[in-house]
Amino acid sequence: MKFKSRIDKTFIFIFSLLSLLFSILISQNVLMMNFSKTYVIVLVTAVALLWLLVIWIFLDTSYKITDRKVSFRSGPFYGTIPLKQIKKVMVDKTSWDGKKVALAKKGLVLIYNGNKEIYFAPKTNDSFVDYLKKVNPDIEIEKNQFISLK
Repeated sequence: MKFKSRIDKTFIFIFSLLSLLFSILISQNVLMMNFSKTYVIVLVTAVALLWLLVIWIFLDTSYKITDRKVSFRSGPFYGTIPLKQIKKVMVDKTSWDGKKVALAKKGLVLIYNGNKEIYFAPKTNDSFVDYLKKVNPDIEIEKNQFISLK
């Protein structure tokens, strides 16, 4: 089963800011006449390729669970984790270090192959975890307990 990544406002803001920055870089250098045409073409091409990479990641981040593995893809970055190696899933957690294949906060941290971690943020954590448990009931699920300060 395939799961699309959730996109939250933080990443939309970052994407918008990068788009604005790329636009400014391109327009500023095109408008300046004292640079050589070659320099402008190389800069515009480099910025455009970087912008296309960001768009690719933004539009193509997903996860797929089969009976043997969990696959992930974020633009040109992809990989698989055998289901038997996944020992624990921490729900509603945000990981700021390690491998991240996500565009949102409060996702899932999968612990696999001993102590390796990867961060996912599917559209709904519950449906991903339910399907994962259905395919491999041995996986431990740890729900994040939020503490309310009054």
